[in-house]
Amino acid sequence: MGSPAPRGSSNRGSARRYRVALTERSTIVARGEQLELWFVRVNDAWVRVTEHATATVEANSTADEPDTSAGSERCPSGTIWVRTTELVLEAGTRVLLRQSWPRSRRLSVMSYLKQGLSNTQRFVRERHFVVSGNYRLAPVGRMLIKTEVSPDAASNAEDPLCLMVATRR
Repeated sequence: MGSPAPRGSSNRGSARRYRVALTERSTIVARGEQLELWFVRVNDAWVRVTEHATATVEANSTADEPDTSAGSERCPSGTIWVRTTELVLEAGTRVLLRQSWPRSRRLSVMSYLKQGLSNTQRFVRERHFVVSGNYRLAPVGRMLIKTEVSPDAASNAEDPLCLMVATRR
């Protein structure tokens, strides 16, 4: 099971705390970009993992950065950015993975030129987990919730207010 984190801290009278590493990414897909974002439940709100008090963010290389060494890790083709965040959370803390991607639809050339991709609707998939151990998450409830979102909500994919569906079981 591994030792609880952080080391050297006393766990008497409190819940066990564990380290969790969550990877967010943005990739190119047909008709736009796919986003994978993580949120942590803090009291009655969802907070981006990068904004959590215990977050340590490690930005991985992007596709734009030059490869300076032969053994360096680079993002795969089609990747815009990848970011890994390590947190220290209590056992049982709720975590949400939110994936969104553009809805594919056929447009005539003239419709595309008039509307562009700004009006593209997006599909959203949300998966709920709880922290169960060091670097371990356990799925909770319904694994997949597929929702079609308006373009305005998709532009605010990082906005926790858009997560109202996620608070319902």
